[in-house]
Amino acid sequence: MATTNRDSLNQIIKELETIATNHYQINSWGFGDIWEINSSGSIDYPLMWLNIDNVAIEGSMQKFKFSLIFCDIVKGGEVNENDVLNDQLEIAKDVIAQLKHNDYAWDFLGDGLVLEAFTERLTDSVSGYSMSIDLELPFDSNRCSIPTSNVSITAGGSASAGAGGTIYVYVNAVLNQTIVSTDLNAETITIVP
Repeated sequence: MATTNRDSLNQIIKELETIATNHYQINSWGFGDIWEINSSGSIDYPLMWLNIDNVAIEGSMQKFKFSLIFCDIVKGGEVNENDVLNDQLEIAKDVIAQLKHNDYAWDFLGDGLVLEAFTERLTDSVSGYSMSIDLELPFDSNRCSIPTSNVSITAGGSASAGAGGTIYVYVNAVLNQTIVSTDLNAETITIVP
């Protein structure tokens, strides 16, 4: 999965949805705040639900923290609650194994995951597990890929009055213009798309 800074969240969500829909024991998938589970319509359980908690930009990396919920309906009288908890734990472990695989652009952070059990939640009276996961992707901090106009580009270093040179303008890693300047200190450069 190749991602850019502009599509990384969408790609992560799409890949997690694919993991859920390809798993034979997960019948429904959803994304959003926890309260949206009850308003997402008729759910065919078992359900895998994803909620984004936060994103941290640390140097050249972007770290996504998500909550995942795995749940199924508990029958009246809790006759199947142990089976539901057992099955949802196995499904969660399957998804963890998928997340750790190197088929994805992310790095799965954390070897010590905690799966928090819950019982008889939501209006459907479901039981299962929730867990937090951290996925890390590169962040290239590339100003050239920002969709904007009227950007001022300042060359680094020092130049004395009248100093000139050649300026190479790259857009999305492709040479867009070559500008020869006689005085870098007093020149305005217009970049033409």
